[in-house]
Amino acid sequence: MGLVGVLIIAIFSFVGIVGPWIAPYQPLERQYDDAGKLKRLTAPSGEHWLGTTLYGRDVLSQLVVGTRTAFIIGLLTAFFVAMIGLNIGLITGYYGGWTDNVLMRFTDIVGSVPILPFAIVALSILTRSMWWIIGVMSLLYWTTAARVIRSQVLSLRERPFIDAARISGTGNLRLIYNHIAP
Repeated sequence: MGLVGVLIIAIFSFVGIVGPWIAPYQPLERQYDDAGKLKRLTAPSGEHWLGTTLYGRDVLSQLVVGTRTAFIIGLLTAFFVAMIGLNIGLITGYYGGWTDNVLMRFTDIVGSVPILPFAIVALSILTRSMWWIIGVMSLLYWTTAARVIRSQVLSLRERPFIDAARISGTGNLRLIYNHIAP
């Protein structure tokens, strides 16, 4: 299953990198037949492998060119979700006490926000930009990562190797990022 996943990611990466050069048409170019009539909602054929849209645009070209944007948004959102979730999970799990209570209640509040309606409203107010999409999604999806990492940190902070590092004079940030995070 892992090999299949790697193969799928490799295919998407390849299409994302060379997409504009392998697309058969420009994604927003309207297609006309020999009589000059707009090709609306045509079925898949040899000329248009996935057909055309209501506006006469080639679906395969839109899919190939759009893969780059979707892939970039997915990768960057996953990176930012991991970074936010990692840091909040590490801090809450290690320090505990009021820090844990405040950050985990904040996590509960963010986790209780209905994601799709919030994203629709936020992106309708903000400009339609790939960076705003990444930002809104990153701010909504980090809660699960934070909870999972926090639970692991709660068990790791009581292990003997952490006590040994603490006794040897290792500071809190070094303990968190050099001993617990890996």
